[in-house]
Amino acid sequence: MQETTSSKDTIAAKNAFELHAMSMGVTISHYHCDNGRFQDNAFLNSCRDNHQRISFCGVNAHNQNSIAERAIRDITEQARKMLLFAIGRWPRALDLSLWPYAVRTATFIHNQLPCDEEGRSRLELFGGTAVRTNISIFHTFGCPVHALDSDLASGKSISRWMPRARLGLCLGPSPSHARSVSLVLNLSTGLVSPQFHCRHDDFFETVKEDQAGSHYPWKYVAKLLEETSSLAGSTDDAAAASDISLNSPSINFAALPEGAEDVLREIAPDAPSEGALPALPEGALHTLPEGAPPGGAAASAVDDATPPSLPSPSISSRGRVRMPSQRLQESLDPSARAWGNSSRSYVGMSSTIDEPMPIDHDAEHDEHLLLQERMRHPISFHAEMVGDTMYYHQAMRQQDAPQFVDAIVKEVNGHVDNNTWELVPRKEVPESQEVVPSVWSMRRKRDLTTGEIVKWKARLNLHGGKQSYGVNYYETWSPVVGWFSVRLLICFALIQKWSIRQVDFVQAFCQAPIEMDMYMELPHGISVKGGSNKTHVLKLLANIYGQKQAGKVWHDYLVDKLISIGFSRSSVDSCVFYRGTTIFV
Repeated sequence: MQETTSSKDTIAAKNAFELHAMSMGVTISHYHCDNGRFQDNAFLNSCRDNHQRISFCGVNAHNQNSIAERAIRDITEQARKMLLFAIGRWPRALDLSLWPYAVRTATFIHNQLPCDEEGRSRLELFGGTAVRTNISIFHTFGCPVHALDSDLASGKSISRWMPRARLGLCLGPSPSHARSVSLVLNLSTGLVSPQFHCRHDDFFETVKEDQAGSHYPWKYVAKLLEETSSLAGSTDDAAAASDISLNSPSINFAALPEGAEDVLREIAPDAPSEGALPALPEGALHTLPEGAPPGGAAASAVDDATPPSLPSPSISSRGRVRMPSQRLQESLDPSARAWGNSSRSYVGMSSTIDEPMPIDHDAEHDEHLLLQERMRHPISFHAEMVGDTMYYHQAMRQQDAPQFVDAIVKEVNGHVDNNTWELVPRKEVPESQEVVPSVWSMRRKRDLTTGEIVKWKARLNLHGGKQSYGVNYYETWSPVVGWFSVRLLICFALIQKWSIRQVDFVQAFCQAPIEMDMYMELPHGISVKGGSNKTHVLKLLANIYGQKQAGKVWHDYLVDKLISIGFSRSSVDSCVFYRGTTIFV
């Protein structure tokens, strides 16, 4: 990367750019530049020697080179955000002197991301070669990296007591290797090496507790910090201990990029020095006099204080009782707090209760990602938020429980009419088979325009989470029609004025036969003549919802039926079938 704006470094950067362009089959024949350094004779002579034309923008008319100016601004802002975010998450390891690596990573991301309607990246547009974006190789700049030990990576063996990986710091992808190879900073030596056998902690989860303590050794090796600790020579251990000076490392601002000092002081203007105890509020530290009992006046002053009330349980939108966590109760319960003996000091409760609870940003981030995943299906997400989806025991507590009972009766009668199962004594179940529990899924269906409840639905499911591989299921994957096929057929229908019909199979999965012998517990709320849940079970004769392989069994059954009546499968999308003038998706 270019270090200064001198003519020598500018021409060296120009030659490096032209070599990179040449490796991609691109020849640079024209430069459109700003005024200033590019008007130097050295730069003009370099262009003339390489038979390249050059033109200039007007003075202070940066809009005439707006594409380059916008790219520079985007890359600079992205690099700044990445570096400051990493420093905030892992301040012991990060340093503003890693700015060049942050710029290079931001440039890599800028060139790799799609930039047009066809999904092509700037790298593809520049080189004319299809190099699709691979999001899996993108990692958070400055995140912890656990790199495999070099001996293990080369096929050698190490002692079983030696760590298999070492902790490093991600500096982005390597510019000289494949895109999946990362540059990793050694936190001890300060050396940077390309690593392939490594795992990235993109959310800084492995260093959440690594905020306190001194900086990593690489900062001292790189002369970014100067350690000012000194020991006074003395033969007396006590005197030597009293002469030890524990000062925090001083930052060498000369080694940081321009403006870094202001940014650093803006991040932590009042940061205390390492080794110095934080100042306690007045009255927070109480010392018991020697020989005083723990229940003396100092302790009673705290004991008499009104303890904070424990948070009361709340009711969620689904009707569930949400209790405070055990950690929260212990932090607020005065009886759970252990006090020291009479010769120790303790911090009064009044100085700790008023402190705000720390915010777990990682937990909030994970919750936000989970919320985004649930919002991918708006209708089901809305039903979940208003409490329309529930289990059997929850539905029976609702005011509209009679409507859910009617839905249960309808569901059971449908299975009986379709001969989905048969009642067998529990003792007839083979020892090699498992009796899988059954689960009711209850739901209110509403009119999306008015929000009015129009239907109560009960779905009987087998608890797929209790199935065992090799006992009651094997293959589970089944294809799903692609959105490209759906959109294409809808466009054809609109253009050609074809008619479109939607087909709804009632208890679709249950129309397919069962894949193997399977037994299910009697559902809750159902009683049978001549038996009970303790003596009888249901032997499944047909496919049923909830199985791990339910979708695959139904898909195979449907494909066989369609082919038997003359439909042909598309060679592009395996979920599209056609026969004559009919297309079935």
